[in-house]
Amino acid sequence: MSSVISNSKAQFISDDSFSNNLRQSASEAVNIVKYVAYGGIFPASHDENEAAFETISDNHDVDSKDKDVTQNETPSNYTDGSGSILPFELSVNHLKLITHAPGKPPTPPLSPSASKSAPSEDFLPVVRPNEVIFRWRHRPRVGSPAVDAAKVKAYRIVSRRYVRCENCGSKRDAVLWDSGKVVLIDNEHDNDLPTSIHWPVEIAIGIGQILEWRVTLWDMADEPSTSSWTKFAVGPEKEDDWKGEWIAHSIDVATFNFDQKGNACDRWKKRRPLPLFRGVLPPQSLQSILHNEDPLVSALLVISGLGSFRASFDGVPLSPSGPIDPPFTDYSQRVSYRGFDVTPFLLGTSNHHVIGVTMGSGWWDHRPITGMAKPELLANGPSTIIAQLYLTTASGKVHITMPTKGSDATWQVSRGHIIESDLFTGEMVDLSTLTAMEGWDTSSKWSIAEKKVSPRQNHWSLPVSYMTNITQRERREKLSVRAKALDQTETTTQTTNSGYFASPIGHLVPSEMPPILPMES
Repeated sequence: MSSVISNSKAQFISDDSFSNNLRQSASEAVNIVKYVAYGGIFPASHDENEAAFETISDNHDVDSKDKDVTQNETPSNYTDGSGSILPFELSVNHLKLITHAPGKPPTPPLSPSASKSAPSEDFLPVVRPNEVIFRWRHRPRVGSPAVDAAKVKAYRIVSRRYVRCENCGSKRDAVLWDSGKVVLIDNEHDNDLPTSIHWPVEIAIGIGQILEWRVTLWDMADEPSTSSWTKFAVGPEKEDDWKGEWIAHSIDVATFNFDQKGNACDRWKKRRPLPLFRGVLPPQSLQSILHNEDPLVSALLVISGLGSFRASFDGVPLSPSGPIDPPFTDYSQRVSYRGFDVTPFLLGTSNHHVIGVTMGSGWWDHRPITGMAKPELLANGPSTIIAQLYLTTASGKVHITMPTKGSDATWQVSRGHIIESDLFTGEMVDLSTLTAMEGWDTSSKWSIAEKKVSPRQNHWSLPVSYMTNITQRERREKLSVRAKALDQTETTTQTTNSGYFASPIGHLVPSEMPPILPMES
């Protein structure tokens, strides 16, 4: 019996398929290690990865200046120049561009009428104008002399307007800031590299623009290495920067009226199925903004929704991966918004575009429960969204279009296919409605809104503005009284008993999810 086992084991080990599987598993493991080490994208293929490692192994004692850069660097960290210090993992306000999130689910089947374009990244960093702070990491080039790679002698940062189209003028003309070569070490100075570089306050930076930047580092031999370009967007900062407002389904808003009959469960059931929102960018709007002398160079969609949302453009998901948007905060104090580069969709042949928003409950409009959990202490209200689209032209002008407004024909709302999407009980989907509403977020299914509001699915009507009569101070004082941190006699606000009792919504800030990437030295 033992001889049979030994022979079977020997035959199994010698089998070509086992060897191939083992080699492939080892190659995948190497890819994962390189991804973690360099924070970039997985190598294009296993063969390229193996060839690169074999080259390095065979020439480990050769000066890196005599080797091709691509043998030492993954595609995302490719640099120009022959310097001994390589910059990588560029970030703005600790946020890094993620072109392909590892482990993201496959793209769901799209409607035949969906656009053929696709977003160029999974996460676009968005920062406010006063938070444009550049950071990066650097490391020695493999095989470089230690004395050359000991310190950074100088650096240079160049930032320019992101230009997507090919016939929109020279990118050289779009440079917004060039720091020039900043010398840290010479005959008179011996300074350390700063941990961060702020955008100069004397140079104005426009909200709604998509920018790109790169950094050049000089080693002690005064040889430069330049990073590849990476991009970020500048989003709204103050409340006045938002031309859009929070909008909701009129039936959902009514369930938060003090005069509405029924308990919390009855009201919650009236808000099911969850709503879908969609907005249209008609051809005449584009024609009024764009012309041959001043073509479009970039388009930035900023959007948020409560409880959770997933946005699409012309039927194509914009956020197929990552955590629930927006991340959990005290929504009465602060709500995160996302930014998406939708330039590829607007540079196509179509001149009629639709934005779609699928809603979930999240921590905002969850199923009423009792027991040890106290979800009623959390901010609560009807499903709601806010959005606006920035269009930047070659001249540098930024135009705001498609702001969400109540009773505005640009936006519509309907009951959708998601019956329930709850963090406690999971998600239920009406498949028949999903099939019947295929393509609802494309121009082929756009229709004029119905004047009469209905709880039926696939019945598109005009949204209304989000409404509440509860102030921030009143909400804080109520919570403080419940927590016995404040006596009822010490409150300064009167209890609201009329109007709408949905929670107030806090100020909007750019999303910091995926997790913040620490770049400090």
